[in-house]
Formats: sequence, structure tokens, C-alpha cells
Amino acid sequence: MFITEGEAKAFIEGEYRQKFFEEPERRAFWAEVMRARWCLHANPEENAMETLKSYNVLADVIQHLLGELPPPPQAKPKRADKYQTVIDWCMENHLMQVTGTDIAEIGGFSYGTAMKFIKDRPDLFFRLKKGLYEARNPETMRAQENQ
Repeated sequence: MFITEGEAKAFIEGEYRQKFFEEPERRAFWAEVMRARWCLHANPEENAMETLKSYNVLADVIQHLLGELPPPPQAKPKRADKYQTVIDWCMENHLMQVTGTDIAEIGGFSYGTAMKFIKDRPDLFFRLKKGLYEARNPETMRAQENQ
């Protein structure tokens, strides 16, 4: 995988020069291949895939060099989805006592965000005492009031 200085010189004089003069529309690709090879040459002790990803080498260049594509980046969860997780949890756990820390763990957000969410949703949380809340299901509460 890693090239020696003599191989690099031969590559520059041979394949590299040939690619730049034969395929002008692919010049950026071959320049990126050269940059990626240099990154691998400069960091021989590290994992090749991790090295190329850390240098932001293009996916098609990584596939050309290593024969495999890098894993796709994971999408960052949205705050609305985290809020919905807490709402769904409250619907399932009617009248359960929780703290702000519990809500932060359930939703996967910070304690401050959990406290703001608790404050903004009095239909879901009833304050029992300082730091302790009761999770409520609004639909169940309405049904109990109508009886």
C-alpha cells in the first residue's frame, strides 16, 4: 500500500504525468489521488481508512486506492425527534415520578434543555416538589376529568 520514494518518483514521471496529459477532465481526481497517497506515505503507522478520512479525501478516491468506500456519516438526531421521544415516554408512563436528570437521559439532551422542556410543557409534567415532577398523559387526564 505504502510507496517508497523511488516508487513515488516513478509514479510522478509515469502514471501521474500521463493522467494529467491524457485526461484533462480528470485532473482534479488525479491530483486528489496524489494528495491521498502522500497522506498515506506521511502516516504509515495509522489505519489507512482513518487517515484518509481525517484528511477529507474524496470517497471515490478512497475507493480507487483502497477498493472500499468509507462508511456514510451518521445523521445527527434532531431536537424535535428527541422531544418526541420524551413525549412518547410520558404517554406510556402516566403518573411516574421523574427528575430533570431522568428526562435528560430519556431524551438524550442536556439537563438545561430538559428543564426548559419541563417548564414549557405543563401538560406533560406536574411539579410535586423542587426537582421532582410527575409525568402525565394529557389524554388520560382528560378522560379522568370527564368521568
